[in-house]
Amino acid sequence: MKRAIGIPALLLTLAAAPAPLVVGSVRDQEGAPIPGASVAAGMLRTATAADGTFALQAGGVRSLRITCSYCKSVVVSVQNSEPVVAIVQRYHALSESSPSARDLRSLPYSRPESASSLHPFVVLTDSRAFLPGARLADRAASAQGGAVIDDSIPDYDIAANVSLLPVIPSFDLQSSDAFAPGQTSYTGDQASGGVFILNDIPAQGSDASLTGGSDYAARRGVFTPNAAYAFSASSNQSTNSARGAAQLHVPVGIDSLDLSFLGASAGVTRSSVWSREGIEGFRAQYARVRDTALQATFVADRAGYVTTFASAPLSSTWSDLVGDLTVSSQTPVQIFGDFGVRQSTGLYDADAFHLRIAGSVSQTHFDAGAQTSGPGYSARATIGAYAIAYNGGTGGVALPLQAQALVPSVYASYALSPQWNLELYAGTSFRLPTLLEAYGTNPDPDLHVDRYAEVTQTVTYSDLSRIKVSMTYMSEKLSSLDAGTVHSAGASIAWQVAPELSLRAWTMWFNDTTQPYENILRFGRDAPAGTPGSLWLTYENPSGFRIDTIYRSDFLDALPQRHVDASVSAPLGAGLRWFVGTERLQDARTVDAGIKFGEP
Repeated sequence: MKRAIGIPALLLTLAAAPAPLVVGSVRDQEGAPIPGASVAAGMLRTATAADGTFALQAGGVRSLRITCSYCKSVVVSVQNSEPVVAIVQRYHALSESSPSARDLRSLPYSRPESASSLHPFVVLTDSRAFLPGARLADRAASAQGGAVIDDSIPDYDIAANVSLLPVIPSFDLQSSDAFAPGQTSYTGDQASGGVFILNDIPAQGSDASLTGGSDYAARRGVFTPNAAYAFSASSNQSTNSARGAAQLHVPVGIDSLDLSFLGASAGVTRSSVWSREGIEGFRAQYARVRDTALQATFVADRAGYVTTFASAPLSSTWSDLVGDLTVSSQTPVQIFGDFGVRQSTGLYDADAFHLRIAGSVSQTHFDAGAQTSGPGYSARATIGAYAIAYNGGTGGVALPLQAQALVPSVYASYALSPQWNLELYAGTSFRLPTLLEAYGTNPDPDLHVDRYAEVTQTVTYSDLSRIKVSMTYMSEKLSSLDAGTVHSAGASIAWQVAPELSLRAWTMWFNDTTQPYENILRFGRDAPAGTPGSLWLTYENPSGFRIDTIYRSDFLDALPQRHVDASVSAPLGAGLRWFVGTERLQDARTVDAGIKFGEP
């Protein structure tokens, strides 16, 4: 009897014994963890966690096969049940947005707008004159450019829509993100042309660089979990720039307070025209997450420039005060509401031309919507209500103007299969007229606000290994201040031709038939049609030696500018890299060389 009881007890004891495990981690050639990688031993399989680690229940395993999207598969041996550390080659040209922070350290581009327009379907326009400066627009949706967020501070010139990108010193950009209108929560305020987020503060570690040649530039940046900063300066034949930015992260119990500071100035000389421009900004954001998430944001900034035109002085200044509160549920289908107030003021003084305009613009908005996401899909539907009031004029005579806007939009991304993905956007947006546009000619008692109605479709195919292809089409109708249509169609490809050779390219055709309803004062010449794009070939071997060659077509004074740029870089050891680059910037060919230091 005791024997009969003992045998089942022994079997239960053996069954309860821990199953043998093979544990380890999967990282790429840069040491970054790879989440979602497949780890297999025969018919047994598991996937890596967010930190790249895995645990596979298996015994007697001699080897593991590791595969992941946009990676070169590897087989690693398992010895004596010791933890496995697998290094795989990840094809960054496909797995990261382009240009990534990793790309920026090797590219030849001194200007942030040149690097940012390597993003597929981002159109760069520039001017030989100081005004209006470089502009970026998604799919050429807006000739007036998209919204630029500079180190968390909006670059928003309500006076005359002049770009302040020259205040960013040469070779200072550390990261660049480009978002189409459907991919962001921004509405209005030029966001119909896309949202471009530029940062010169490092996302991790620290960095430093010294550059000489056509540009003389230096920068230093440091990131820690609670504080980060960057200081930079540059000088070349036309521009001298200096800049400082800092961020603080302050834990408030389980909540957080993030503070951002920015100060920058630049002197620009082109032909016989000189200018001095600058920007100062502060941003505070408080975040609280419970059953609902609450985010409160306050932004204060001011900027402007002083210049000469036809030997006459001209100055423009503007400022913003922004308060915003967002509340969202923490449920699978998030319901959110956003309330914000923005007060913008501006002064445009060209007294020698009998033109002096001053005014303020108030915006109050409430957005509500829902969003959800899951494996292979995401969706968002929003509607925003705006109340807009102008109070300004010229010649000492004030003319109040008012308008309202209702801004609905729908965005969805759906994976038809692991290889095919479809993105759809249908929505409206608006761009407010500058004070120069509203009051520079005979003021109209009606406030004309550019209204955009846009539909965009993008189809993407990837073999999940070495190639990714996207095709996009946009149809847009403008009404009120400008009227007409914009159509664009484009294609992009990212192809890992060989383990050490990648090709990234995009091209697009657009046709812009829009015209203002009457003669208005604004800066810049618009390209009515064109085919911008770039072809970017990168060679990088395992030791880190890298060559980038780029053919691109941008617009300079509304005319195509086609040129070839290139750079060579390689590690020196201990986080140091040397580089040499050449680019065509407006009408001149530049050559720069330097060293860059970076540590994770």
